[in-house]
Amino acid sequence: MSAPDPRKRLRGAQSRVAGEYFERYILAACEWYRSRGEADIDKAHEPMKPLRAPNDRGQFLACYTKPAQPDFDGTLAGGRSIKFEAKHTDDSRIERSRLTDRQMEKLESHHRLGAIAFVLVSFSLQEFARIPWPVWRDMAKIYGRKYITREEAREYAVPCVAGTIKLLDKLPPDIITIKAATAAAEEIKQAMAAGPGTITTLEEAEAPDVRPLAVYEGNGRKAVVAGDGNPSPLLYSTTFYKDGELEDVRYYQSSAGARRAARTFIKKGRE
Repeated sequence: MSAPDPRKRLRGAQSRVAGEYFERYILAACEWYRSRGEADIDKAHEPMKPLRAPNDRGQFLACYTKPAQPDFDGTLAGGRSIKFEAKHTDDSRIERSRLTDRQMEKLESHHRLGAIAFVLVSFSLQEFARIPWPVWRDMAKIYGRKYITREEAREYAVPCVAGTIKLLDKLPPDIITIKAATAAAEEIKQAMAAGPGTITTLEEAEAPDVRPLAVYEGNGRKAVVAGDGNPSPLLYSTTFYKDGELEDVRYYQSSAGARRAARTFIKKGRE
């Protein structure tokens, strides 16, 4: 049997130390948001079962009783829940497989129920990115591969100030204020309580369809990129067609992400 490569052991030790520092940064951020009354977020501790009695130094053998869960969860001011996984890498890219199937299942479940779900990534403790769960989940469709590069992740960058990661910086708004007469406001409340839908002004309803921002065609495929109808869109969509038939619609937080997905879709038609 060959001896262990000392360089790999050193890199592994360095990565573990960096991961611990990353966790400290996140915990500092959680405390900062808690002190400001903006959120209460904690690290999720995995349930363990002791297998042996502690020795004279208090050490004991134990095993996890449930599969690994996402690292952090909590509640934002206003009541919305948050769930995220934290991953560190010293490479120029991070693989989708860094999350276990169980972790991805839980993020998907919370996302579908309305929670803010994402993967917080540290690149060499120098740059940090809050990658929305749908982007991480659909990495292969968006980028044509199951990893995201450091450069691509900069689209989702969050700042780090004095060792505190501003992981909630510029979250999409969850509360929209509408000025209306009492009667009209009551009608809006009743309509919203009846189920999910879209609020549209009379002018928007009578206006023609929103013009696409970009159209990509080739190899029997077509991809249409559009905004959400606002002068400064908060959300972008890419509609995919194959051989003239609608295949899928995906949503992105930036025009660049929507356009990149469109180009990748057209390019894959040549393969």
